[in-house]
Amino acid sequence: MIGVAVAGLAAAGGIAAHGTWHRNSWIFGPVLTRLPGDARVVSLTFDDGPNAQATPAILDVLRQEGVLATFFVLGRHAERWPALVRRVADEGHQLGNHGYWHRKLHRRTPAYVRDDLQRGTDAIERAAGVRPRFFRAPHGFRSPWVTPIAASLATSF
Repeated sequence: MIGVAVAGLAAAGGIAAHGTWHRNSWIFGPVLTRLPGDARVVSLTFDDGPNAQATPAILDVLRQEGVLATFFVLGRHAERWPALVRRVADEGHQLGNHGYWHRKLHRRTPAYVRDDLQRGTDAIERAAGVRPRFFRAPHGFRSPWVTPIAASLATSF
């Protein structure tokens, strides 16, 4: 009986480790990897911005080609370059929260995760005038509390 309990604990530990250390693991909730439907489309996403050098050039090309994208913005960058975040939104692109600091959230406490996501959401909303609807975990790492906290802020993965 003890052997079964030890095996069960080992299996649970293995599943938790997979969820914690495997990028974009499904263990702690769904990850958006495909768009709904059967259409053959591509979704462009950009992370870690905005960036004063790269983002304006990217936006110029996207506008020239008539292409929309999703920008997963860092809250600290939204505070540093709010006009770029506003431009992203004004040009019709989707804004997503990528956290405030870009820390690996799977090694952080629930309180830290909530603060980081809330600060990121607030900074993006102040800069763009719109609340981000989506969240992408920095480096793709999550934990049992990252998904519920993101959901509580009315964002999805």
